[in-house]
Amino acid sequence: MRIVILGAGVQGTVFGVRLAIAGHQVTLISRPERAIELRQQGATIQDLKTMRICTKVLPILERLPPDFAADICLVTVRREQIETVLPDLAAAASIPRVVFLMNHANGSDNLLTFAGASRTVLAFPGIAGDCQSSIIRYLDIPQQHTVVEERAKDVVSLFRDAGFPVDAVRGLICLARRLWQHTTLNNG
Repeated sequence: MRIVILGAGVQGTVFGVRLAIAGHQVTLISRPERAIELRQQGATIQDLKTMRICTKVLPILERLPPDFAADICLVTVRREQIETVLPDLAAAASIPRVVFLMNHANGSDNLLTFAGASRTVLAFPGIAGDCQSSIIRYLDIPQQHTVVEERAKDVVSLFRDAGFPVDAVRGLICLARRLWQHTTLNNG
């Protein structure tokens, strides 16, 4: 499967390397500074549970070209950066599946409207980590697996085949809305 990942921070790099290890063709879209680092050193991750280090040399781009061919796009940028990638996603209309792998606690209706409900999948990553000396050090969070909408069986299988613990859930949008309302009421 051809996969493009918008965002090469902790989430994007870990998902990219693990999906590449599973045999997929992965391209990372990264900020210019990170792109230079990835081109020079490859994408390196370290599983803090096993201490295993893996490096993959992946194609790196600084923007998603409008004619880019991929089966799926994972969007792993931080929530506050989402507006910067939406125009490129809109122009790349030939990518049939867009997975927003991020926090949806304050609602994601705009993402469904933007990309179309049939094309959009909402998910939440079940990994945490940081970057030290160009190595992304991460953990699969035992208490919080990666969560994917249950209707997206293809995405659930893709992640499971790459070794991610995944929970398929019904109504991720409704759950996210409830969490956001609870947080707003308790902090307001």
